[in-house]
Amino acid sequence: MRPKTQSIRPTRGHATVHLRPVLTDWLGRAVQLPRRRRRCTPEVVWQVILFAAAFARSVATACAAIAQAPSGQAIWDC
Repeated sequence: MRPKTQSIRPTRGHATVHLRPVLTDWLGRAVQLPRRRRRCTPEVVWQVILFAAAFARSVATACAAIAQAPSGQAIWDC
């Protein structure tokens, strides 16, 4: 049975503002991606992948939702 009170408030996620750069940095150090392109850097790739994973979306949908992100095919090519 679920409790009546929740320990996590249902407000906009303030933790994600801090968590996203930490995860991007951690993943960037754990998995080295090649730096071949100007627009599709490893940081952008990790941001798109984290967005897609967090919201259970496809990579192409995440690219469309993120401002100035490359296309989904560019992410897959990287």
